[in-house]
Amino acid sequence: MKNKILQGLGVLSISLLITGCDFKTPNNYDNDYTIEVSLDTTSYSQIESYHFDGKTVVCEFSPTTYEDYLEDDYKFNQFIIGNEVNYESNKYWVDIRTQLNYDIQTDRINKAYSLGCDKLFFSNVDIFDYINDFGINENTTYDFLYDLINESNSYGMSVGASENDLINTYDISNLFDFTTY
Repeated sequence: MKNKILQGLGVLSISLLITGCDFKTPNNYDNDYTIEVSLDTTSYSQIESYHFDGKTVVCEFSPTTYEDYLEDDYKFNQFIIGNEVNYESNKYWVDIRTQLNYDIQTDRINKAYSLGCDKLFFSNVDIFDYINDFGINENTTYDFLYDLINESNSYGMSVGASENDLINTYDISNLFDFTTY
């Protein structure tokens, strides 16, 4: 129930950052809280409120999927939308090799920076582990994520991903600044 209430407020979770450049633990006076929020449903004023409370704000989005309920869904076209993600309804894999998808994702990074996000969290980065319409493999995914992470870093935002997404992907996991459980 608590998670449903937090999600209604645009909060996905309060996460521990496990590896990489930061190690944050709640209730430790030497460290900040870290809160993960949805990039699409969180406002500038909400992020400022978290900052006022001393929280580091990690904004989450999926650079490898299309979701028809997100505010930027109109930017995608039918040619880059593929199979439904088998573990989530209303979410579809996209062709990450296209300039259109890259442009959409860099717009999201710019939005995150404008909103005041401290860090980014990319979900569904394990696209190559699933059947997709585009023949995307680990190398294609690596190249795509490498470019997006560099773009994010140019704004001063570090980027993380879920350890669950990176279990069998040592090369890709080395791209990220941090991972979470």
